[in-house]
Amino acid sequence: MGRDLGRGEFFIEFDIYFTRYYHTSMVKARQQDKSHWYSEHFDELIEVIQDIAGDKRLLTEFLLDLWTPTEIREMSKRWQIVKMLQDKVPHNKIAKKLGVSVVTVTRGSREMSNPEGGFQHVLKELDI
Repeated sequence: MGRDLGRGEFFIEFDIYFTRYYHTSMVKARQQDKSHWYSEHFDELIEVIQDIAGDKRLLTEFLLDLWTPTEIREMSKRWQIVKMLQDKVPHNKIAKKLGVSVVTVTRGSREMSNPEGGFQHVLKELDI
């Protein structure tokens, strides 16, 4: 028989199980079907961000106009989640420190487990 897990340990074990057994199918599905989020408007937005990325002031003003204050806070927290996960900080500590749910941290963890995903490429590019 296995040992009894505390609530936090259970969620960590579940996350490891979920990531290991379901991540591959999720990645394939995401790569095959972008229809629920992708549009030419997304491409245009990426091009605009790429074009102004060299001007930090302009990029900041653009993002402040584009996102609501709540979206700005949430996007900023998600990047902190990625960096903390990269540093191997436990999910429950990340959630507590940033005031987010363990589910949000787990989603970031699943995305980071994709070696071809954007998070991994950015972390490598920035040498984090």
